[in-house]
Amino acid sequence: MNANQDLYRSIVEQLDHGESVETAYGSTKVSLSPDLQPTPFDTYRLDAANSVIYLREIYGDQRIAEALKLAILKRPFRIHRK
Repeated sequence: MNANQDLYRSIVEQLDHGESVETAYGSTKVSLSPDLQPTPFDTYRLDAANSVIYLREIYGDQRIAEALKLAILKRPFRIHRK
């Protein structure tokens, strides 16, 4: 969840600063070193990247900033244990 939110915020921030959608989406490129064993965190980053690419396909370049802004949680997602 945090990986998605961080990526949404990053893209929206870049768009708000006047970057093109192509430039903002450049941050979605996740590269993994072929020499290293993937970690669970790599999986989260890849899932987040796939999520924003999918949202771009659905909403298009004209509406993606609005869609991502709506997807950003107002409060951080936390699991509370009893």
